[in-house]
Amino acid sequence: MPAEARCVRFARRAKAGEHYELLYWTDSCPDEYTAQLAVLMARMSTDTPAGGLSYDEETWDVARVRHVENTWKQAGLDSLVASARHRGTGELAAYSVLQVSDRKPWLANQDDTLVASHHRGHRLGMLVKILNIRRLLTGYPNVERIVTFNAAENDHMLAINVALGFRPAGYDGEWQKTL
Repeated sequence: MPAEARCVRFARRAKAGEHYELLYWTDSCPDEYTAQLAVLMARMSTDTPAGGLSYDEETWDVARVRHVENTWKQAGLDSLVASARHRGTGELAAYSVLQVSDRKPWLANQDDTLVASHHRGHRLGMLVKILNIRRLLTGYPNVERIVTFNAAENDHMLAINVALGFRPAGYDGEWQKTL
C-alpha cells in the first residue's frame, strides 16, 4: 500500500479527539512552545524504554533547544517537527522529528518521537508520525526511504512503525559499564 494511503487509513483510526490539536514547524520551534518542547526533549532521557541501561536525566532549556536546532541547520538538515498540544492546558503532549539533507535527498531520518507519559493512550505517537510523513511526502518528493530506530523493549512505538509500513533492516546493541 502506498505511504500516503497507509497514512490516511491510520489517521482515520488514530483520532485523538477534541482534547488535542496537531501543530508543526520546520527547523525552529515557535517561541511560545520552545520551553515546553525542552520539557519533552528532557523526557527522552527518562520516559523511553532503555533495555536495562541506566541514563542520567538530561537538562533541557530554551537555549539548548535553540542550540540543537542551529546545529541541525548548520549540518544541512531540514527538521520537520510535528507536535500534539493538549487544548485544556496548552501543554505540548507529544512530538516527532524527521530530518532530510540535500546531500542525501532520497533519505529521511526519523529522530525523536515521544508522548509524555501522562498523555499516553490517545494515539498521539501515531498522529505526530503520520503528520510528519505526510509533510515529507508533500515537501520532499525525492525521499524514497525513512530510517528509524527503536529499543527492542519499546513495543508501542515498534507497533506504530510496523503499522506505518516500516520493517526491520538491522539490529544494534549497546553496552554499559557501571563503575
